[in-house]
Parts: sequence; structure tokens; C-alpha cells
Amino acid sequence: MRFDGAKDIAEAWRCLQNKRVAAEWFGCYSVGARTAKMKIPMMSFKTADVVGLRVFYREAGDPSKPTIVLLHGFPSSSYQFHDLMPLLADRFHVIAPDYPGMGYSDAPDPAVLRPTFDDLTKVIDAFIAQHAPGPVILYLHDIGGPIGMRFATAHPERIAGLIFQNFTMSVDGWNPQRLEVYKRLGGPETPEKLAETEQFAMVERSRFLHKTGARDPEALNPDNWVIDGYAFSIPSSRAFMSRLFMNLTTNIERYPEWTAPI
Repeated sequence: MRFDGAKDIAEAWRCLQNKRVAAEWFGCYSVGARTAKMKIPMMSFKTADVVGLRVFYREAGDPSKPTIVLLHGFPSSSYQFHDLMPLLADRFHVIAPDYPGMGYSDAPDPAVLRPTFDDLTKVIDAFIAQHAPGPVILYLHDIGGPIGMRFATAHPERIAGLIFQNFTMSVDGWNPQRLEVYKRLGGPETPEKLAETEQFAMVERSRFLHKTGARDPEALNPDNWVIDGYAFSIPSSRAFMSRLFMNLTTNIERYPEWTAPI
């Protein structure tokens, strides 16, 4: 599924990658240049009660315009979109929730919400129903992919477009060694598995993910991994993320459904 605004997203990312600020669509302007024309849309920071959980989210743009729901990766939060959202807000209504147990959202007890992709999707499904009842464009990044695809296959009539970034939905797309780690850590929980997966919910790991492969790692804003560290510092959030990590391989069985011809 595609939508005409896809090139707008690509243009926004191009501007960010070139360390510029977009003042008008289809034209990027260096910071400080043509400031009289620059109009940066406001972003709001809100919380919502979703199926009894406090969910934090960021919002920008006019709700009467097409809605893009930005679904973040692991182990981050909606903060990863803080530069992108203002660049989209003049053409779209943009919302980005923090998943339960991540960012500024509550970390529920496993008896209330299981740390699984199925249960996480139920929360995001309810969140979207509250804040974007019409057709939506889903931006799927990393673990936002399996969450978004569960939503999309359950509600195909709600999908106006899908955008994929760093999301694997084919076994062939995985590094074999990494996939073996995920498989080994999956299945029934043990204290040893939990201790190992907790190593993936640390500031050092987040810094590694942000810097590895970057053209200029030293130019990156350290707020990216420091803000991730806020959730890591909350024991219930870190445990929720670690248990969710153990649930990663449950997505593999959904690959045939997600890649089936439309």
C-alpha cells in the first residue's frame, strides 16, 4: 500500500540527514537562513488513559489532515521522532505513542498486561481508536513493525499507507547469528534468560545502537540514549522491556501472513 505523501517523508529524512531544518516542503533551508519564512509547527506532549494504562504520546499538526502514527523501536521511545514530527506537521496530523513499559508510559504488572507483542498491539490499537479514528498511515520502525502489522492485518480498512524502516519480516532478512540469540532467549522465562535480556535495556546498548553505522557518531545528540536511560532506571520498565525482548521470535510465525500477496 502506498500514498502520495511518501516522498514528503523521504524529503524530511533527507533534510534531517543533511543537518538542516525544513521551512517549506520540497525545499530545505539551512538553520539561520531565510528565517523570515520559517514556521516550525508546535508539538504537544500528552498522556492518555488507554485500557487502564497511562500512555504518553507526542502530537503535532492539524487533526483534520491525514494522520501518521509513528511507532518507535527498541529500546527507545517516541523521542526518536522529535526532529521528524515538526517537519511533517504542516501536511499531516502526526502522533507518536510510547509503548507501555517504554519511554514515559506506565510499565504495567505482567498480570495486567503481558509483555508480549500481541498484548502491546491491543494497547496501540485502542490508542489509535481514541486519537485517530479514521484511516491512518503507519510508520513502522524496528519493533514498531510487528506491532503495526498486527494492527494492519486486523484492520485493513483503517490503513491509508504503510512506511517501513529497519523492519524485518522475512527469516532471510535476519543475521543468522542474531536470530539464534533471539531463539535461545525466547520460550519459557528463566532467571538466566531475564538477566541476559536485561543487558539489552541499558544506556550502553542504546548508545551502541545509535552510534553504530552513523556517518559521524560524535555529531549525534546524546539526549537520544540518555532519555532511553530514564526508562531503564525504572525497574518495572526495564523488566517489561526485557520480557518483551524474549517475545521477539513469536513474530516469525506471522511472517507468511504479513508478506502474503494483497
